[in-house]
Amino acid sequence: MSQTVAFPIKARLLWRLVFDYDNSGNQGSIEHKYTFTESGSYTSTEFNESVATHAKKLHDEDKIEVQVGASYGPVSANVGAGHTSSKEIDDMLQNTSRIQSESTISYSRTEERTYTVGPQSRLCLYQRNFKYPGMSVAETTFRTTPVPLGNDELEEEVVVDLVLAPKSFIKNIKACFLAPRTVHASESMFSWFLQVIYSDRLTQAPSDRIRDINGGSDDINYDQSGKYVWLVAEKTTKVAEAITHIDLVITSTEDKRYDDLAKGAKGKYRYLIPIRQSGQSLFLTNLRLLRSHSDIINIGIIIGLFQASGYTKDINAGRGGDYLHLLWDSERAYPIN
Repeated sequence: MSQTVAFPIKARLLWRLVFDYDNSGNQGSIEHKYTFTESGSYTSTEFNESVATHAKKLHDEDKIEVQVGASYGPVSANVGAGHTSSKEIDDMLQNTSRIQSESTISYSRTEERTYTVGPQSRLCLYQRNFKYPGMSVAETTFRTTPVPLGNDELEEEVVVDLVLAPKSFIKNIKACFLAPRTVHASESMFSWFLQVIYSDRLTQAPSDRIRDINGGSDDINYDQSGKYVWLVAEKTTKVAEAITHIDLVITSTEDKRYDDLAKGAKGKYRYLIPIRQSGQSLFLTNLRLLRSHSDIINIGIIIGLFQASGYTKDINAGRGGDYLHLLWDSERAYPIN
């Protein structure tokens, strides 16, 4: 079965009256000033819920095939052939694959223009609007008529071709260990730096390890002796296997169910515990490390800067060295079956 699934959805095009100026009683032309607003808003949760509901209906009618237990999200959305689009609509449809936010994204711009209405004539100006659940666009596409449009002319359907793909969520997190490092007092800092960054660590580190946001060391035991330790995320497309949170536990008691992040180093055990909280619809999709040489007093600012959804406490707490946090991104799941 194909990883992607494609089907059309039906949006609406509405003609909204900007002005209706009747100059039929005058012999001269009139310069009529008017104001219009170009605007748009996108709420990904409302859009995706509507798409998932429609996809579920198509699946129940055996019109599309989907993976069991998977959550699907848009990878492309385009106005169908035979329908007239616009830059504003195309830009808005790009949001479906680019933005997954719990808040509404919106913009608005107001402009004043002048329209000449000829002698003994009437002019109606309409602005086109694009509508779909979670999506609204007031375009810069206009239409003029000598009389008001009839009710049957104010609205029409427009087909949008959607392509969806299964979303990938974090299922588990594991540590990858290599042999203990040995640091001799006679080694210079420069030679040790080269050894860690350019030889042993980089050549042996797993390619799918979780990276540091700022390009720093992604070895959890960096500057702590012990073994080289990298984090690797295990992923799934099944919502039932996805996790909602990760807890950091620092303890004097060994727990063999989990990988010790401080393996080979002195001090307490450090474990990352994957959590799946019932009743939640936001699941982890991406993990990143944040290493800092100074204490982050307000990590909320850092999270806002890097658009993260959550984070652990300091992994290195109580053992010195850099401050180290694991950050994650979360997305809402929309199961179809």
